[in-house]
Amino acid sequence: LNRNRNSWTVLLSALSKASAKNPGTIIDSLSSSGAGLKLKVNVVHQNPFGGKNFIELVNGLTAPQAAKEILNLMNSACHDDGDSKVADLVLRPNAQAFCLVASALSQTDGMA
Repeated sequence: LNRNRNSWTVLLSALSKASAKNPGTIIDSLSSSGAGLKLKVNVVHQNPFGGKNFIELVNGLTAPQAAKEILNLMNSACHDDGDSKVADLVLRPNAQAFCLVASALSQTDGMA
């Protein structure tokens, strides 16, 4: 679980840094080299990404919006009592996750 937590932290950290540099830039993940992989979450019974793959989840959002979306995902997944595999994949946000998202959101003029 520690490796999983580190992965979410690295992602939120990257979004926080992107927010500081260019908070209004839209994420175009569908044209990235990783988009061709079409990674689906088949590991879990209930897909925590709402039927989308992760690339589609953040595509078209700004970095602050994506950080907020990921935090919402982490919050909702930790309250999903129906499938423990969801909780293993998407961990409950810790204090560091909240701070990184707050940092990303602080770079916006309004609410992301």
